[in-house]
Amino acid sequence: MITLNTRNELNEFLYGENSTMPDTLVGIARLGGELLAEALTDEYASGCFHIGDFFPWGDEGEGITVDREGTIMSDYLYY
Repeated sequence: MITLNTRNELNEFLYGENSTMPDTLVGIARLGGELLAEALTDEYASGCFHIGDFFPWGDEGEGITVDREGTIMSDYLYY
């Protein structure tokens, strides 16, 4: 499992030249570092944290939901 620590790493993994454009990050990746710290500032339900607005060409409603440890629980990815 890969740990994505920054928005740059997330964008490269999802949209970079070598991206496989995964349907979901659940079970493939987790958040850590700066990215997890950012998500932990947006608790929308008990124990559920969110990060969004990472599509490089505008806000398309994309988002990732994680627990306190950075495990991705659900996501909406936009390509």
